[in-house]
Amino acid sequence: GLHPKLVEYLSSSGFPNIFSIQKAVWELTHGGQVPLHDICFSAPTGSGKTLAYALPIVNALASRVDRRSIGCVVVLPTRGLAMQVARVFEGLGSAVGLNTVVACGGLDSAKESEALRDADVAIFTPGRLVSHVESTHGFYEDKLVGGDGGRRVPFLVVDEADRLLRQRYNNWLDKINVRENVGVKFIVSATLTRDPLKLDVLCLNAPRFVTFVQEENKYTLPKTLLERKIVVGDADKPSALIGLLKMHAGAKTIVFVSSVGAAGTLAGLLASDAVIGVLEQRVEEYSGRVGKEEREATIERFRRGETAVL
Repeated sequence: GLHPKLVEYLSSSGFPNIFSIQKAVWELTHGGQVPLHDICFSAPTGSGKTLAYALPIVNALASRVDRRSIGCVVVLPTRGLAMQVARVFEGLGSAVGLNTVVACGGLDSAKESEALRDADVAIFTPGRLVSHVESTHGFYEDKLVGGDGGRRVPFLVVDEADRLLRQRYNNWLDKINVRENVGVKFIVSATLTRDPLKLDVLCLNAPRFVTFVQEENKYTLPKTLLERKIVVGDADKPSALIGLLKMHAGAKTIVFVSSVGAAGTLAGLLASDAVIGVLEQRVEEYSGRVGKEEREATIERFRRGETAVL
């Protein structure tokens, strides 16, 4: 069953019920306690994929006696995704005394190496994982394999799996010897491949596939999202967008554009004195033109509601 402290944490955090994907994964893993097979699942963005794998993993690690090796390695393609997933594990882990460490580009590698010594859950971008395997003294032998060769990482999560499998990222799977050094694997993506040749590199053990995405559609909107379309000419797009933002004033809004350059141009327009006086909302750019630290600060302001439009 679910650890009492996790029950308390979920209740106090506003999770009276779990979503369908979370229920399915929980049942397949018996709450993380029975490592009989690997789990592969896909579900739309916003369906609760991260909690679906984090909950049974943390539940299992909460009762682990031997904590010399890392309990769970999570691999994601970007730093931003790694930080998002870390917040879920940190919340759950803090309830049962587990330590979560993030190791990805842009952070201090030496401080990461020190922190990884006490990690129960370690969240990596693939390049950083390879770097620690190759360069951090004792990391592979003590934290992944175990000094006596008899221990291995109980859980590996490959999130955004299709993207990680396409690009391979310095052969990170080979570097950690996924066949020998990993217990149960969670393979996760919004659009998960079933191509045996692509999945073969993961060395799956009697995998169970769960999908909440319609097979005939590559992309599926979560049921909680509404989709509307407004057709206007190119010349009228800025004024139409301003009208929409004004109409939905007070709600957090993310505007997607086709390129980094377009993001800068649009952000400049919406933040100009003439427009900001009409919108009366804070607008900020979030793109590759902006430095990593400033992007993180922007996301935090957006999360707190200080910035209304990204």
